[in-house]
Amino acid sequence: MADLTGVTGYVTVNGAPYAFSKWKLGIKCGLPNLTNFLTQGFKKNGRGVKGATVTVSGPFDAGMPVVSGVVYQFTLGWDAGLAFTLNARVGQEDLDNDVESNPNASFTAESTGPFSVQVGIG
Repeated sequence: MADLTGVTGYVTVNGAPYAFSKWKLGIKCGLPNLTNFLTQGFKKNGRGVKGATVTVSGPFDAGMPVVSGVVYQFTLGWDAGLAFTLNARVGQEDLDNDVESNPNASFTAESTGPFSVQVGIG
């Protein structure tokens, strides 16, 4: 795979491309504490619930379909050969405006159900 740069990134929402300029994906797995008398003074944990938080942001576009409380399919790509796809419910919308710049929008969503990494999709 070629060197990755930010200019090859992309975001689709329900399969449609949108002009976001930044995305962030945080994946977390809970680690329930299983420590007990038999672990001989060492911590032990197990695999817990797995989830992800996605944040997309960029110039505001009145055509953006994103609404809080709704589940969307997000595809977050680094380039045509590597992307993450997940269904996530939008929980936060942040809108801002700057007199010396353009209006911006940011949306944060929590995964619901399984998600995957796609390699070699281009």
